[in-house]
Amino acid sequence: STLMRSSAASDVYKRQLLCTIAAGARIAMARAQARTAADMSALAAADAYWNEAAADPCGIGSAVARNNAGAVESCEVIDMDVAMEVSTATGVPFVERVSARARAGPRRCDEVDATRGASQP
Repeated sequence: STLMRSSAASDVYKRQLLCTIAAGARIAMARAQARTAADMSALAAADAYWNEAAADPCGIGSAVARNNAGAVESCEVIDMDVAMEVSTATGVPFVERVSARARAGPRRCDEVDATRGASQP
């Protein structure tokens, strides 16, 4: 009788541990997906902002986020950059969504030359 109770308690503990590990893995995967969606949407929005003057950069960034299972929480044009915050669903009841931020835009020529160790004429 005591052995059966001990075995049952061990089984419950094992199931709880497996559920916790699975939830952590789902959250980590959703966080990576949110980072990818934020990066891609910020790059697409910045490209639209710089190369297609009539385009709506935030609309294009939102479409890219949706195509990557993300939802745009915010989109902002800051100086020459576009900043995006994108969230994704985790499938975990106690952490329903995770989000990531990304910012994209051109680098100034003097910054690019400084990283190469060259000077501008």
